[in-house]
Amino acid sequence: MYRIIEKQSKKDFKNDFGNYLMSKKAYWYWSIFGITIISIFSIIFINENETQLNLLRQIFGVILIILLPGYSFIRLLFPKKESIQTDKNWRYLKPVERIGLSLIFSLVLISILAIFLNYLIGYYNLDFVIIILISITQLFSALAIFLEYQQL
Repeated sequence: MYRIIEKQSKKDFKNDFGNYLMSKKAYWYWSIFGITIISIFSIIFINENETQLNLLRQIFGVILIILLPGYSFIRLLFPKKESIQTDKNWRYLKPVERIGLSLIFSLVLISILAIFLNYLIGYYNLDFVIIILISITQLFSALAIFLEYQQL
């Protein structure tokens, strides 16, 4: 009976994407999704004039704008931990490097988005930018989790 339980606990994710999404390997995807949902609710339901909850709104807004788009983009570019090749050896992308690249790519993506909206539409407001930014972040995250699943 112990062997049956042992075999059931070692699931093979190569045949089932749903099990992979519910595993511990996909925690980053669900954390990005959760922070995005909390950010949306804080932007919609917390008024700017409420001083007690305004700090919460600002914190989640900064995370949504400065960290999440770049992090999901970096996860898309480097889906595995061993993703950088130096001198014919693969090495890990360290968490500090991942966060640093995330900050830089977030600023780059937001700049490109602002230029694109300015020249395409001629104007942009906060609501439109937030909707497109959330869409891009979720698209990059979904593609990255799928690429991670494919490289198992």
